[in-house]
Amino acid sequence: MIGGDLIVGRGTATNASRTSNIVTSVSRADTGRYYGSWGEYALIPTGTVTGMSSGSGFVGGVGSVNTCALNYLTFSNAGTSACGSGVTQGRYATSTIAPNIASRFPVVTSGSTATPNLPASTAASPVSLSSLISSPSAPRLYTSNATNAYVTGGSAIGSGKWVVINAPNTTVTITNNINYTTTPLTSVEDIPQAVIIAKNIIISSAVTNIDAWLIVTGCTKRHH
Repeated sequence: MIGGDLIVGRGTATNASRTSNIVTSVSRADTGRYYGSWGEYALIPTGTVTGMSSGSGFVGGVGSVNTCALNYLTFSNAGTSACGSGVTQGRYATSTIAPNIASRFPVVTSGSTATPNLPASTAASPVSLSSLISSPSAPRLYTSNATNAYVTGGSAIGSGKWVVINAPNTTVTITNNINYTTTPLTSVEDIPQAVIIAKNIIISSAVTNIDAWLIVTGCTKRHH
């Protein structure tokens, strides 16, 4: 994750006491160095952190996972300032609640203006976000009644394009990268945007880049 903090578990308008963990995995290469998920800046969880580093700690691999260098920017109220083996990272308390982003994209359930459902999808045949907005007249807001939905970015999301998935009862799996255009932008209105609001969000191991807002209404954002 480049260019931003990762904040999980902040209270919301519907659940003020929300607590969530950051759970990823660490692997050991033949060279003996360890690699894992990382964020360029801060990790701010109300739960615990497992397998992810803040401050770009895992870039280039590390010789040991029991090091403070993996948690320079991990906010913690764990009762100790130490790092390393046996020390819980995270559990950062905050008294403020996150803005209710979903309320800005209300889902209409019936009538001529009903919000369209995402096309049916599987892990082998995910929905391409770029294809959803390929036509100028295409909807920009989608929902889902399915238990699971699978999405991928497809081609880069172009200048001035945006799409929102508001599916608070669905587990959404991101199967491949979501990329914004790299062409020069000349105004705020040109900035692309993708927003995924879901019960749970799972990020497949093939994913290396996500240009999107990810908002979890359940309890899990997982990389595997």
